[in-house]
Amino acid sequence: MNLNFFNSLLKKGSKKSNLSLPDSILVKKLKVLCRKNNYQLYENITLYHHNNHIFIPFIILDPLRGLYLFEDKSWDYNELNSHKIEKQHNAEKSKNSLSYENTTNFIHKKLAEVINNYSVSVFNFLLTQNLSFEDYKHLDEDKKALLPKEKIIFNDTKDSEILDKLKSVKDEDPNILNSEKLIVNLLTQFLIFDKDKSIKLASNEQQSFILNRDYNVENLEGLSLSGKTSALLLKAILLKLEDEQTSVTIMKPTILSCDLVKISLMNLVEYSNVNVDITSINVITPQEFEESRVISDYILCDDSNLLKEEFIDYLLSFSNKSKISLVNSKKEIDINFKLTKKFQKYNLEVKFIKTNPQTKTIELLSNYSKLDKSKKILAISNNATKINILKNLTVSLKEKISMLDSSKKIIDQDVSYIFLSDYDSINTQRADIIILLDMCELSQDKLGYAISLANEKVYLIYESECDNINTLKKIFKQGKK
Repeated sequence: MNLNFFNSLLKKGSKKSNLSLPDSILVKKLKVLCRKNNYQLYENITLYHHNNHIFIPFIILDPLRGLYLFEDKSWDYNELNSHKIEKQHNAEKSKNSLSYENTTNFIHKKLAEVINNYSVSVFNFLLTQNLSFEDYKHLDEDKKALLPKEKIIFNDTKDSEILDKLKSVKDEDPNILNSEKLIVNLLTQFLIFDKDKSIKLASNEQQSFILNRDYNVENLEGLSLSGKTSALLLKAILLKLEDEQTSVTIMKPTILSCDLVKISLMNLVEYSNVNVDITSINVITPQEFEESRVISDYILCDDSNLLKEEFIDYLLSFSNKSKISLVNSKKEIDINFKLTKKFQKYNLEVKFIKTNPQTKTIELLSNYSKLDKSKKILAISNNATKINILKNLTVSLKEKISMLDSSKKIIDQDVSYIFLSDYDSINTQRADIIILLDMCELSQDKLGYAISLANEKVYLIYESECDNINTLKKIFKQGKK
């Protein structure tokens, strides 16, 4: 052999190449075993922590015991039998542990820092594609001591024997760990950090988009609250984790929404304990892009359906220099990803009210001001209506009212629980209760986006019927069936 495999097994901190496991018979057996026993299987993943990272080709999560790591080796009997053993200084210390000492330490350190007082058991196994148990029995005892049969899955190991070996490492404990909490904190690149500080693992659909690199132009399509922006931000962070020299630009429609994206990026990086320079991710508006003409390796354009088609055409003209990701593009794109799962926590309540819009809005805001002030309320109208409502509310309400201004940074915005806005200033502005006026002249894209900003309830207030109102009535009537 060209390499002392015993050294590679037992040497602390040995460097592992980012090589995928071959889809061998043993690997296929493990995949079937996972499906039958509700184990979670992860292939070819990289763990990130601070400035460090480590590649793991194959890992299984057993919710009742912990994590199983597998190292694949192609050794056959002749190689093992002819090799002269030189016992390593840490061989005694490793006992029944094979390899992965560095990986195990990495996992424990990351979890200890991200989740205080949290640990998980990690068990190591060896896959020997070219070694049978019968061959193994003929090895001398010194070699067997370094390669305990309990930790080896031979090429002739039966399915039931594989399962027995996995289960033998530890008695099952239904309270040992929270599987989702464990995986989401390990896989930083798929960690979604909500505004309420809860965390969740990106869906398989989101992960496919985040990992895709084989494209010139791609499109991410999805319903409101399906996690499109979250996937976009995670893709940007992972690109910087993979190579800090990669240049990345995120595009949002307004200055205010750009500021909110920067805050989300900062929160993600701080929670995950990874070293990514957020300032190196360029977050700009379409206007700033046109003015600066800064061309990045990757350009991620959110809410492209709300932007002018002329600008999208201009952006796509750079696809020979940059990889471009669009969200909800109106253009025909060859590579499309679709998010079908929604992450809304509440059943959205939609109320249609036919009356004088301004009078009803002032009444609703006045009533809410006397109730639960923990709820954020956003009234959206055209600019003229917004100004009239503000004048009347200034007289009737003692509470502070905030006017959203998309042309200003978040630090320059007033803070309240009652907000007024026009439709051009609402990008990324979520609220518990949304009040919509002046809907008849809106495009369906803008109207749908405005409705999607609500967490709990939407009031649609109008004076006359129109196509938009009738369409929405049909949509939400169907949604109740």
